[in-house]
Amino acid sequence: MARAVSWLRCRAVAIIPAMARKRKRDIEKTYPRKQFIAKLRRWADALETGQPFTIQVAGEVIRVPARAVFNIEHEREGQAEEVEFQMKWELDQAQGKAKPAAAGRRRRPM
Repeated sequence: MARAVSWLRCRAVAIIPAMARKRKRDIEKTYPRKQFIAKLRRWADALETGQPFTIQVAGEVIRVPARAVFNIEHEREGQAEEVEFQMKWELDQAQGKAKPAAAGRRRRPM
């Protein structure tokens, strides 16, 4: 009998204007449970205090502004399920400040 696998992931998505110099990136990094829990705790602390959140994912440091939009996504396909906690924001290139992303939902294949 096949056993269902459940995943818990955090994603930080920056929507960057095309003229920005950062290259497109879409990665998924697996962390040991202890590191993952520490990242979630720091994120929760930042949310509670209304502060920006800085996280390093696969070698790149990402700054999530306090005004980011947050959502939780659940996906199921066959015997696999996943839950994603997402932070989305856009960068205002003219002012160099982050602004909240549109609250729309973007789907990715599993």
